[in-house]
This record gives sequence, C-alpha cells and structure tokens, in this order.
Amino acid sequence: MFKSIDYKRFFISLFLISTFIGITLVNLDTANNLFNSTQSFIANNFGWLIVLSANGFLIFCIWMAISQFGEIRLGGADAKPEFNYINWIAMLFSAGLGIGVIFFSVAEPVSHLSSLALFEEGVSFNERATLSMNLTFLHWGFHAWAIYGVVGLCFAYFAFNLGRPFRVSSFFLDTGLESAWSRVIVDVFAILATVFGIATSLGLGASQISAGLEHLNIASSYWMPIETLSPEASLESL
Repeated sequence: MFKSIDYKRFFISLFLISTFIGITLVNLDTANNLFNSTQSFIANNFGWLIVLSANGFLIFCIWMAISQFGEIRLGGADAKPEFNYINWIAMLFSAGLGIGVIFFSVAEPVSHLSSLALFEEGVSFNERATLSMNLTFLHWGFHAWAIYGVVGLCFAYFAFNLGRPFRVSSFFLDTGLESAWSRVIVDVFAILATVFGIATSLGLGASQISAGLEHLNIASSYWMPIETLSPEASLESL
C-alpha cells in the first residue's frame, strides 16, 4: 500500500495542512476574522468571475459533447462500462451532491430570500425569489455538474486513455510542465484544495447533524459534554 505513495507530495502536503491547522487553532479569533474578510473580499470583487467561469465550464462541456471530441471513448477504444446507467447515475448523485442537496435545496433559497445584503430596498418579493432560485440553480444545477465534469474528463482521459499517473499535474504535461518539482507544486495545490474542500463539506454536515440533534433535545442530553451550552455556542464549538 505504501509503495504507491509519493513521499514528496505526501509530506509537503501534510506539513502545510498541519501548519495551517495549528496556526488556526492557536489564533481562532484572528483566523475567523481573516477568513470572513477574505471571503467577503472575494465575493464582492470576484463574484462576477466565479459566475462567468461557471458558465464557461458549462459551455465547454456542451461543446465537448457535440463536437468530434464527444466521440472519444474514455478508457480506450475497447473499453466497456463497468456499471449500467442506473447504478452509474445513483453513484453520480451520491458522490456529487449527496446529503447537501437534500438540505440546501430548501435552506439556500430561503437563506438568499431573507438576506439583506443581496437586495436593495424596495425590491419586490417575486424579484427576490427569482434571484434566490437562480443562485441556487447556479450552485446545484448544470453549472456545478459541468465543473465536476471537466475535472472528471481530464482524469479519465489522461489517466485511462493515455496511461499517465492519476494526478492533476498529468493534465499539464503537454503544456511545458517538464520540471519534476513544478509537477509536485501543482499536485500539492490540488491536494490542499481537495482536503480543505472536503473539510468544508464535513463541517457543514456536522453543523446540520448537531442542529438536528439539538432540535430533538438529544445532543444536549446525551452527546454534548457540556449541557449548559446554547445552540449557538454548540455550533461554534464545532
């Protein structure tokens, strides 16, 4: 098992992740303020770029499907699907959306609708509802699938068709990424993005479970070590 581990990528990523977590835990208040200000800065100044990029991914996927590249069989010319369509779609939704869509399909539009930051004063309810649903569709609709699809296509083609290592750096070998350390840097960034992205999903899931248990008066009685914590404090403790 350990023979397949690339130690440079593994230990560099482990060091950076551990350092980041350690600094954050030691400076919780400062880190919280930094994260909030960074998120606000990106949303306020580059929100248009995120929306534009999502549309670009969607257009690219549609173009790939209807162009000559859509005829390329992933896995090789003689490859056959391992799963049927029903199983494949079930796994696709479980891995791509999972429990998030069950919760946020309702919570997200309601949250947008009640937000004071998104709308100017005097905006009608119908306009607020329309924008709220549009933002939800952007996050959970075809645009999100297009982003997943582009990364999945890259892994499938470069790893299974061309036989390259199952790494993000394999996507860029034809673009001049010849140096071994440059490939390591690309892969380390990919690992960091993946780990912190998963951590965000796990954190949201933990908050949902905690809020549900708290609502049922289970968490405060059996699961929480300090029964006097308020629901807000309980969520913050996560």
